[in-house]
Amino acid sequence: MNIVVLMAGDNELFKGGVYNFPKPLVEIDNKPMAQHVVDNIKPLIERGDKVIFVTRKEDSEKYYLNNTLQLLVPSAVVVPVSGDTSGAAITPLLAV
Repeated sequence: MNIVVLMAGDNELFKGGVYNFPKPLVEIDNKPMAQHVVDNIKPLIERGDKVIFVTRKEDSEKYYLNNTLQLLVPSAVVVPVSGDTSGAAITPLLAV
């Protein structure tokens, strides 16, 4: 099974300068949000399912988000997306 994790969305709440990092790297309970996602899908990863992260290209370049995700799931594929897409229903198509 392919697991597509969308991390390319724009969030107005994160533009106000409260957070210095993109949402997947913002910490909750001392772990980045991306780690919480990986922890929740860990049984699927251990089963051998393919994980595909779709990220914002600018986040991958500026914050090395792609490297962080590869550390969390070495077998994962990271697909950086330039600019905005037509929404969360269309973005997964970029992963295939």
